[in-house]
Amino acid sequence: MNVLLQPVADLLAVPLDQIRFVFCLIVLFPLCWNFRFMGHRPALKHVYSLVLGSYFIFSLFGAGILHLLFTSTVVYVIMRLWPSSRYAYKFCVFFTIAYMLGCHIDRYIVDPYGWSMDFTGMQMLATIRLSQYAFCVHDANLPKEEREKLTARQKQYMIEVQPSPFQYYSWHFFLPGVVAATYEYRDYIRFVEEKKDIPLRLWPVVRLISVAFMFLGVVTMWGNVVGVKGLAEKVIVNGHKRSFVSNMLLIYAACIVQRARYYFAWLFSEALGNISGIGFTGLDANGKEVWNNSQGVDWMRVEFPSNPRSGNDAWNKFANRWLRFYIFERLPTSPGVARLVTFVMSAIWHGVYPGYYLAFISLCAHVTVANEARAKLRTRVHSLNSRVVTAVYDLVASVLTIMSCGYSMISFMMLSGRQSIGLWRATYFAPHILAAVAYPVLLLLPMPKRADKGQ
Repeated sequence: MNVLLQPVADLLAVPLDQIRFVFCLIVLFPLCWNFRFMGHRPALKHVYSLVLGSYFIFSLFGAGILHLLFTSTVVYVIMRLWPSSRYAYKFCVFFTIAYMLGCHIDRYIVDPYGWSMDFTGMQMLATIRLSQYAFCVHDANLPKEEREKLTARQKQYMIEVQPSPFQYYSWHFFLPGVVAATYEYRDYIRFVEEKKDIPLRLWPVVRLISVAFMFLGVVTMWGNVVGVKGLAEKVIVNGHKRSFVSNMLLIYAACIVQRARYYFAWLFSEALGNISGIGFTGLDANGKEVWNNSQGVDWMRVEFPSNPRSGNDAWNKFANRWLRFYIFERLPTSPGVARLVTFVMSAIWHGVYPGYYLAFISLCAHVTVANEARAKLRTRVHSLNSRVVTAVYDLVASVLTIMSCGYSMISFMMLSGRQSIGLWRATYFAPHILAAVAYPVLLLLPMPKRADKGQ
């Protein structure tokens, strides 16, 4: 494969690993479509998913597949032997996160501040899958009185009948989720083994692929012009020659180009899930089809968020669902502490680069301030029943959100702590200072009266 794709990489001046990744996604499209022609034959679907999914991971990452096999086997054996233990599922969650962290540390040592693709991306997805699995098996084996206290979602996804090794590994290497998605075990088993009619809608799939390739074009054409590689020199070294607004716009443009890489992978992966059928969620109350089971990103909400939380929730929905339902909601602490722990967990999940921790801790601060403002300011503004005032408030909130999110997440893109702080210094730490000033003021502001909320 490398011999065939190297000339393409040379022609486009794009790293070979990224060309190989795009090539595999394209090849996966007709293979995922084949699920439509298998009818109600669960065994065939399991074999097809297991064989081809593991083959593609091996093609992309070689011996890296052994890490996935090892961690998945450990979790399966432990939860099979001690499903009702109060310590087994906790060990599995800790084990998968610790193993992933070890892989991140190894990558940092071997390829510091590099953007090459290796098996750690697959291990990150495996961490989500396996920790979810451990929680769901444990939920199903709780005493009856404790099971009644579970949320509706926890009851929906708990695994009452543990899978055979055949079912388990076919889910772990499920073809549509092999490169940029992760599915709950219950969603996978319902898709493969339950007999139901799933509509085929080609136009939404074509639209997803078209938008995905649009973002790939953005990366190819603009990646070396306004990407993160030259940003440090432009802003840190020569930033004093430009205005504050110009430096913020450069940071924002670099973030867009870098996000476009992820948009391509998630949108194409969503197309794979939809063409296979697993992306079909069902019908809503009005009988309208819902296709969001494979959605990894809502790029419009990311680029034009109304508040930091909205933009954050729209980004990497697979990880966000894991962080929300399996970390945040299960922590026995106050919401504020749980939010901070969740953002730190998100940084750990991404890796060990300092930029990740600066990004998510900053974003946590901005989300906290935005939540306070939404609860105390937005309600009062909307209670005025003035379209002009409401429109101005929403516009200012959106601009501040775009500025603060771009400012925070540039350190995520830069990876380096020193360069991240240098970029923030070039913009006078303005979003940080604004948040630090606004938060105590908002805390002193009383909550609106209940009557105001009803208006």
